[in-house]
Amino acid sequence: MSPEAMLDLARQAAEVLVQRNGNLGREGAWDGEFHDELADRLMEDPPEQGRSPHSRAAGPAGL
Repeated sequence: MSPEAMLDLARQAAEVLVQRNGNLGREGAWDGEFHDELADRLMEDPPEQGRSPHSRAAGPAGL
């Protein structure tokens, strides 16, 4: 992964964290969509095979 791609992913992650932090005052840390999405992802079956690290460079949709 190129340095530019890594920086782009880091910026996207920072934006998600800043937005989430700004919303915490309106809802509990584990309420709402964040909880549902996290719970769904944590309860998924593990993949049969690993993925190429290049498949994650597309952005947050691949997370």
